Amino acid sequence: MKHLRRIISLAATVCLPLLLAAQGHPVTRDFLMGRTHYEEDTCFVPISRGYTRLALEYSYIQKETYAAYLKMRQAAQDDGITLNVTSASRNFWVQKYIWEQRWQRNSSLPGPERIVRSLQYISMPGTSRHHWGTDMDFCSKELAFWQSEKGRRTYSWLKENAGRFGFFQPYTSKAGGRTGYEEEKWHWSYAPLADIYTEAYRTMISPDDISGFAGAHEAADINIIGLYVCGIQNEDYIPPVPEVSDKGLFKALPLFQENKEDSKHQTSKGGDVVPLNRLVLEDK
Repeated sequence: MKHLRRIISLAATVCLPLLLAAQGHPVTRDFLMGRTHYEEDTCFVPISRGYTRLALEYSYIQKETYAAYLKMRQAAQDDGITLNVTSASRNFWVQKYIWEQRWQRNSSLPGPERIVRSLQYISMPGTSRHHWGTDMDFCSKELAFWQSEKGRRTYSWLKENAGRFGFFQPYTSKAGGRTGYEEEKWHWSYAPLADIYTEAYRTMISPDDISGFAGAHEAADINIIGLYVCGIQNEDYIPPVPEVSDKGLFKALPLFQENKEDSKHQTSKGGDVVPLNRLVLEDK
């Protein structure tokens, strides 16, 4: 069964971008690396204030992800579980601030140890799944919560039910050989879009593209793409078999754009400074 899941997941990852007129954000290098201003992007919406304590500018998520989250949240609520969002989308410049805080904190460590320690729970700017509007953190990033009775019940519900709504836990235990970041029971990803972006990242982005922040020179040596960006686990979610749209095969191709200007989607403003006074500065 495990092998069947992997075959289906791989097939869907390769075929979905070609066969479906996807509702998600078009794939460009800028988008994959978080060079986006979500409040100006028509693919993104803010999470309702009743479901998060994040400041408005840090509460954006893709529309399709949000619709799936609302359904999952209601199902969880019916079972006595509350799935509030503690982290949503973060662009390159916000991630740069978070990363460089941690990089500086680890400045006394020798080179190899400094990079590995910094990458335990923090992504380099341009490599975070939180750039895509597909990933959210629930409830708490404190390990103590997930070890409590309430946390164990929440995690058990997510493991059993999240896949029904398209979500999976990308950073599971590393005991089975998964590489990269440490386990995060709070971090859940919307597979129908995130799988496409993961595959696109693997094929479109190289270590040379990862730059513009302290420690960027370590990206190639640490194999940041192979071991970290692609160091995920996805066996709970089985994607549906895609159907060819009656609009034709090539109607889906605009999902992949080579950084063409698009005023509705390409909202990168170079190196604009992002206000950080109310940001929750934690993890990837």
